Amino acid sequence: MKHSRRVFLSMSAAITLQPKFALADTALRTRYDVGSPGGQKMLALYVEAVKRMRALPAADPRSWTFQWYVHAVPNNPGKATALAQVFGADNSVARTLATEIWSSCEPHFSARSELFLPWHRYFLLAFEDVIRGVLANDSFTLPYWDYTRADGRALPAAFRKGAGAHWAPLFQANRKKSLMIDINAGDPIDKGTSASPYTLRAMERTQYSGPLGFCATLDQTLHGSVHTGVGDPTNMGAVPTAAGDAVFWLHHCNIDRIWAGWNKSGGKNPAFSQPFVFAGSSGARLFYNGDGVGDTAKLGYGYDDLPVLPAATQVGMGVSANEPETIAASTGAISLGDTPTLVPMRAEPGQPSTSVSAQDEDVRILIVIEGLTTDVEPGTLFEIFIDLPQAAGPDERRAHYVGTFSFFGAMAGHAHGAGPSFDVTATIRALAQSRTLRQDNVITIEPVGTPVQTARPAVAKIEIVRR
Repeated sequence: MKHSRRVFLSMSAAITLQPKFALADTALRTRYDVGSPGGQKMLALYVEAVKRMRALPAADPRSWTFQWYVHAVPNNPGKATALAQVFGADNSVARTLATEIWSSCEPHFSARSELFLPWHRYFLLAFEDVIRGVLANDSFTLPYWDYTRADGRALPAAFRKGAGAHWAPLFQANRKKSLMIDINAGDPIDKGTSASPYTLRAMERTQYSGPLGFCATLDQTLHGSVHTGVGDPTNMGAVPTAAGDAVFWLHHCNIDRIWAGWNKSGGKNPAFSQPFVFAGSSGARLFYNGDGVGDTAKLGYGYDDLPVLPAATQVGMGVSANEPETIAASTGAISLGDTPTLVPMRAEPGQPSTSVSAQDEDVRILIVIEGLTTDVEPGTLFEIFIDLPQAAGPDERRAHYVGTFSFFGAMAGHAHGAGPSFDVTATIRALAQSRTLRQDNVITIEPVGTPVQTARPAVAKIEIVRR
């Protein structure tokens, strides 16, 4: 079996880099659903590891704080100040490593959206490596939280209020709580939504790369919705603080699992060449080659179960799609508030209407949201509808529902406000058949809760495209 190469650099002295192979000549490790017997066994190990890591000084690369800061350092104090606070005048190898890898999350600190999945896959592997070292237990694997199941959308019980003193390291008080929902009390994360955004719709994308591809869609819809649905803007709901919550790792384990499922269903990855650096089990500098990241078996692990697509959806996976053509677009920036925002769509000259396009079975119709900006995290999800009637009831809202998005990662300082896209082909066809689709389409964007007053979320443009 061929394995992805990992290279370690000693924390005590600079040495010649030597290759080290993961799990050579041994069986693959398995990651389990957190609710399964195997997942519960790993969760018991996880809580002990979190407890030990929180007890380590922040300057130790194996500590909870150090690992959290690899993803992103909180805005207050910020990376430069945090380095000074943690290390003082110490110019140790650990400080050099922290300077290199703190706030290195892709794509939040770059415009390389296609690296969202590879960077986080290696981050999870490095984190598991740290936990195995902290526990002196080589069998540990991260469990995953599968919130895409209708019966799995409540936060796992061990992370909630009242779970007991043993599970206290997994509890965070600053999770989502309002008059409508209380995540720590066990409310499902889709409570109060018109239609659950916690689905596998991203797996329907046939290409990995690009703004309409699988990676960007998974990142900007399901991934961001879970962050915003679970945490407030001081916790999972904001990039700088997200990795401080222990459930972050179970969330990203599931995102990684969905990627593996997309590949199993026929999705093709591009060639990856970008190397990544993390901190490993002994606190050493851990270097991962980019090649091989798309194959979990080469990395030494697998999942107890993978999500799959219907056979009809698998046909054509990896085949090049037509370039998108704009049918209609908004004009001017769109400011969002605590009430529904109605956006008239202007038809593009020479392009067929959405209803005409829907009659072509070889055409897909997408709604693309571009240029998300916000001063601070709004702290709520936003739902999109097309041609939603006034005073629509629950059934009408579901019929006109397009999708849900968040502003996770869209704050100033993060290169991640591109915006999501939604395949609305089936919705458009159904509305055209029921004669409830307008010729001059109107998009409605509505907050699920009340946005933070100082957020000022905005969208640069909305397009309806056909491909």
